[in-house]
Amino acid sequence: MNTYNIFKAVSIGCTFAILCSGCATMSPYTRTSVATQSGAIIGGSVGAALGDRIDGHRGSFWGSMLGSVAGLAAGAAASSAYNNNKQISRIERQPSSSLAIRDIILKDQNGNQCLDAGEHCQITFIIENDGDIPAQTVTPRIKGTGNAKKIRLSTPTSIQRITNKDKISYTVQAYGTEKLKAGFADFEIKLEDGNGYELCSEQFSIRTQGR
Repeated sequence: MNTYNIFKAVSIGCTFAILCSGCATMSPYTRTSVATQSGAIIGGSVGAALGDRIDGHRGSFWGSMLGSVAGLAAGAAASSAYNNNKQISRIERQPSSSLAIRDIILKDQNGNQCLDAGEHCQITFIIENDGDIPAQTVTPRIKGTGNAKKIRLSTPTSIQRITNKDKISYTVQAYGTEKLKAGFADFEIKLEDGNGYELCSEQFSIRTQGR
């Protein structure tokens, strides 16, 4: 192996070690810049040491020059290899379901768009899957706060499968008890999977009327 190749081999090894230990979060442009500078410095240092042993001060000068050139090329090569290895380990996006709740509508008995005390009504909304794969065993759960606790809701039922790009209409039966007060009832709809994990949520309010 000639002197130039010795400088280059040493520079590649040292530069690649630097990249692996301290540059994982750098951009490819910054990583390449650091690698070429490190290669030049390492190559120059190695060249100066070898040249000095071979031909004294004169050999040290020319060895440093030759080592810097070899190290510059070696640093670029090491950076290219590192970037290529990082690209191989890239994680691909996994397909998933993505549910959304849309078009919440109140249908009351007397048609005043308000739930009165002692009145039955229906709360209907659309569940849409905007994802890549079907959603399995989806259960809509509605929880109210304040005045909404004076409204009785039907027991939730599970939807076994919502395919991607599908739209499912879901209806909840509601009844305003005698304790219902005038104002608003605030609710939150949560969609849960079969394991109880929340898939999405939406808040809404309806007007109420007491006795």
